[in-house]
Amino acid sequence: MYSEQNPTFLRLDKNDLLRTDSEKYTLDSLLEEVLSKPEATQLEKCLMVWESLVNIGDVYLEPLETLGGGTCAKYDLLAEQQKIRDFFVENFGSVSAR
Repeated sequence: MYSEQNPTFLRLDKNDLLRTDSEKYTLDSLLEEVLSKPEATQLEKCLMVWESLVNIGDVYLEPLETLGGGTCAKYDLLAEQQKIRDFFVENFGSVSAR
């Protein structure tokens, strides 16, 4: 039986690879990992976190206030996304991948 304390799932595969397994990470722990990496700016990392909270499962934005010690709360991420859209429209005519 699934529970939040013991998040097991069925790994659908063939033969001996069909088995149950358990999650090792939570969404919050994965997002904390994103925020800890030095390869991106703090704003870029916060935008990745925002995209994850919006596009994985149900929209769940509450962690933005506390993840990474609240570092993402200082940004207006919707305004930052609009700046990115404006840049692409100005320089490439569209934000579409077509």
